[in-house]
Amino acid sequence: MKLTKKILAVEIIEIRDQQGGQFFYNALVLINEKNKVQIEKKIVQADHTAFQKWFSEDVPPGTPIVLIVNSDKILHRIIATNDTDNYSNAVTELIPNSDPKDFFIQSYPLNDSTIFFSVTRKNYIDTIYEMSDSFKKDVIRLSIGPFPIVSMHKALFKHDEKEIYRITFDNYSFVLHEDKLLDYDISPYGLSNDLNQISVAGENLDTPLLIPFSYGINYLLHPLSSSNLEYSTVKNNENNFIFNKIGKLITVSCVSILFIGLLVSTVVFAVYQNKYQALSTHFNLIQKRSEQILAEKELYRKKKDILDRSGISVKSAIAYYSDQITSSLPDDIFLKKMNIHPLNTKNIDDNFQFINNKIIIEGNCYSSNDLNNWISLLKKNNWISSIIITDYKQNHQELLGSFSIEITQI
Repeated sequence: MKLTKKILAVEIIEIRDQQGGQFFYNALVLINEKNKVQIEKKIVQADHTAFQKWFSEDVPPGTPIVLIVNSDKILHRIIATNDTDNYSNAVTELIPNSDPKDFFIQSYPLNDSTIFFSVTRKNYIDTIYEMSDSFKKDVIRLSIGPFPIVSMHKALFKHDEKEIYRITFDNYSFVLHEDKLLDYDISPYGLSNDLNQISVAGENLDTPLLIPFSYGINYLLHPLSSSNLEYSTVKNNENNFIFNKIGKLITVSCVSILFIGLLVSTVVFAVYQNKYQALSTHFNLIQKRSEQILAEKELYRKKKDILDRSGISVKSAIAYYSDQITSSLPDDIFLKKMNIHPLNTKNIDDNFQFINNKIIIEGNCYSSNDLNNWISLLKKNNWISSIIITDYKQNHQELLGSFSIEITQI
């Protein structure tokens, strides 16, 4: 997991002599672009003032820092160990008759049976950390000792692994054979006058920078498992740094997911909105048509109700009756009006009714005998129950008389 593409590795070296102690700084900014590490900035063996100036002017604010402390106040040992008990015994051998809680102990395993140990008092690290006030808030790794250089030797130095090989630079000397450390030596601290250079990432690198370079590379490659002291303030810095990085990643991911979700939702909403509008229009048309059908049904029901109440809806053979009546009509009788199923004049209101079994006929004739003869003919129809002459008038001075008869159907 890559937490950062840029790291500042700073080695603080305390050199003591009879006049007291003096601090020097070896530092470089490493940048990892597309799995290619480059040295962006560097400073070698600067005193405190020179380093502070370089840090404030050349290092981008907020650059995470790996801090390494080396001094003759740090004890280094290589101890063979095969299990946890031996590890505990090794720690006891390093600091006999002392409380381990007063010390920082950093281990760096070479293989399954050999471990590097670097030991120093906690109050000494407290002093160094507080002295780094200008940049201590950005320190996310704190280590002691030079040993990570061993894991980098094949990348830094060309040699035959089958032969015994010695790495010597400044105050450090390591003897290796087939990736196993045979011997090491750390000279009393003091700056070497003969500083060789090696080529790293296409540029010359002074040998005092090999230790911060190794720690920086180690962090860039393995940010969650690289060597580190359990120093609470630095641990908090690291947790905040990781949280900010992961938090930004999560935030960006959430925003991206939210944006994609909103985009998809917008598209889906637009599609379904169009479908909704189309369906809504179709539904409104269907609803209007349904309302029309219901209105037509209601009108039909009301009309039918009127017809039912009036009696007109009863099936009748009006055409048949008319034909039967007129077919027997003699030449000397003239019809003026024939009312089949007349209106019931005795019940005229909103609920008017018709008389279903009555036929009223009005007309003229020359004599009452002519009328009676025609009535006799009509009575022969089996659908007629009775015939009543309701009115007959004839003035002797006129030829034609007027009549009105009422036929009752069976």
